[in-house]
Amino acid sequence: MALHKKGYEVRNWCVCSVDKNNKETYEHAYEAFKDDRLFSATTPVELLGLVALWETRGDSWREVSKEEWNFYENFEVESKIYDVDGNDITDT
Repeated sequence: MALHKKGYEVRNWCVCSVDKNNKETYEHAYEAFKDDRLFSATTPVELLGLVALWETRGDSWREVSKEEWNFYENFEVESKIYDVDGNDITDT
C-alpha cells in the first residue's frame, strides 16, 4: 500500500511448482514499477526497502563511501547483543 500511495504500480507474481511426489510449492515475486524503473524482490518489505534505498541514494545506491563504511563499522562495534530472554549478553 505504501508503494501504491507513492505512485508505483505494484504487482505480485506467484509461481506454483509440483514435484515428483505431487507436492506443491509456491514462489512469490513482488514488483514495483514507476517512471520506466522496475524493482523486484521476494517479499513486500524487501521491495519497499529497495525502493526506499533507490529514492534516497539514486542509481548509485550500492556504492558505499568511506564515511558510510566507518558508520557501519562503529554501529556494529557499539551494538548490543541480547539473548532470547532479552538479557544483554554483549560482553559475555
